[in-house]
Amino acid sequence: MKKRKWFLLGKEFIESFEPLSPAFAKPFPVSRNRYPKNLHKMAKFLIALSIAIIIFIYFNYPFQSENISFLIVFSCFVVITFAGAKIWTEINYKDESYEDAEKEINKRHNENGKFKYVNDGFYFTVKGKEEFIKWNDILEVNSFSIPTGKWTKQTGIELITNTKNYEFNDNNTSGMDKFGDKLFENLPNWRLDTEFMRVNNYGVEKRNLYQKNGSG
Repeated sequence: MKKRKWFLLGKEFIESFEPLSPAFAKPFPVSRNRYPKNLHKMAKFLIALSIAIIIFIYFNYPFQSENISFLIVFSCFVVITFAGAKIWTEINYKDESYEDAEKEINKRHNENGKFKYVNDGFYFTVKGKEEFIKWNDILEVNSFSIPTGKWTKQTGIELITNTKNYEFNDNNTSGMDKFGDKLFENLPNWRLDTEFMRVNNYGVEKRNLYQKNGSG
């Protein structure tokens, strides 16, 4: 149940900015409709029309005596082939892409990455040194967004503890999806209604997601 709620939190992030932190905003979007519905309907219509034309010509115009009728029938078969291929491709694409995406999502949410979890906290490695953070020592959890170009942003998670601040960058930190799940499972009273606030003139934005009672 909590993991499902975490995905709902991710959907709120999608409305806020792109790209977004995998720990909160994944799964990545997967389109189950490769082709527009109108194109799909048109393909079916062309197949039905072509079959009707072939039947009409077969009963009314002998192929051997009319070169024009043969050309029309050949054109109809070409239309049926291409339209049928479009429909077949769409059906296979929907099934395979959705299944592949689901497997990828499950894989990411089961990957520890650079983190190692125990009952009262987690270990991670920074510059070759292993550190440990207790769940109970976390005072705040923030999501941050840093502009890296005109249209790109770098995202991640900031943890504030009793003694130190930690930043986990999505680009170079493996296991962020499961890390987000673990944070949500072990920290109560998440703030799901907060918005991103600009914190400096460089465009850095932060959103507070959790604040321990009595720490504010």
